[in-house]
Amino acid sequence: MTSDKRIIIGLVGRKGSGKGTVAKILKEKYAASIYRYSDVLREILDILFLEVSRENLVRLSEILRNEFGQDILKKTLLQRMEKDEAQLIVLDGLRRLGDLDGLETVGKFLLVNVTAPPETRFERMRARGEKAGEANRTFESFMELEQAPTEITIADVEARTNRTIDNSGSEEDLKKQILELIHSLSFRP
Repeated sequence: MTSDKRIIIGLVGRKGSGKGTVAKILKEKYAASIYRYSDVLREILDILFLEVSRENLVRLSEILRNEFGQDILKKTLLQRMEKDEAQLIVLDGLRRLGDLDGLETVGKFLLVNVTAPPETRFERMRARGEKAGEANRTFESFMELEQAPTEITIADVEARTNRTIDNSGSEEDLKKQILELIHSLSFRP
């Protein structure tokens, strides 16, 4: 289902910046559907009984993109989003300029950069322990990960954003910025 009334919010940001938190708030408060590029990768790793570590996610992403085309993950998510009837869709984790192509076919598209200082992002990553090995990672290895193939292209996407959410403050500050974003889009759930 495509509709000119649908809004697609693409989230870009460095690891630990709070993209997932923004997506979660949009889901809870505005019934948004959430899609993450890493979800497809996680599904594959789960099927193969492989550890869902950042290293395996990066490696699998590179294999899939090199073997089946740089846009393979985007094509998969576009097909899923087109079938979704939600009026607000959040696409979490845009990392490459090519990931932006075609999103306007699903609805009105807005690209939002979620930011936070590296030290804050590091502490969040360690606390959540979402991926294997994150809780034990050092700050130096965290910063080295920013040079991974899936991370170095984020700056190019950030340069194209329509809006920035600064997630270095409190959760209330974050919710206020999200509310302002929703109001600016004239979205009515």
